[in-house]
Amino acid sequence: MIIGNVLFLEESLDRYLRAQEGAVDNHVRQKVSRVDLITSDAEIVYALLPEARVAPL
Repeated sequence: MIIGNVLFLEESLDRYLRAQEGAVDNHVRQKVSRVDLITSDAEIVYALLPEARVAPL
């Protein structure tokens, strides 16, 4: 019997992490425009970070 979250069973962790990576990628694509590309990477990250945090496992 398995009790609790089966995240680490078989390929579940891989699917979870890939989905999180895709979610961050989509978030950046929706929020960053050509105008933002004249700012530094650090400024873009600072602006996006509060909404793009992924909760630890």
